[in-house]
Amino acid sequence: HAGYHLYMTLTGSMESHNWEIKKKQQEVVGFLEANKIDFQQMDIAGDEDNRKWMRENVPGEKKPQNGIPLPPQIFNEERYCGRQFFAHGLDGNTNQKVL
Repeated sequence: HAGYHLYMTLTGSMESHNWEIKKKQQEVVGFLEANKIDFQQMDIAGDEDNRKWMRENVPGEKKPQNGIPLPPQIFNEERYCGRQFFAHGLDGNTNQKVL
């Protein structure tokens, strides 16, 4: 499963202090680690290039009304995987199909 990139806030910023974002990031990281899925964390708070890339590569229909997708966002190489697909249950079968 190499090639997964998790765009999230790693450095201190106003965005990273949002409890809901932080909780969702921890859930996704926990899921990936528990399932031994290799991934790379891409900081969007401290790296403008990462933030810009994430915002440009989330499909239009997946962006919120304001057009700015919030972390975490998951990509496999450059293929968009989503933000909330882990919320559908943590059993490997359902999620492995998405991955």
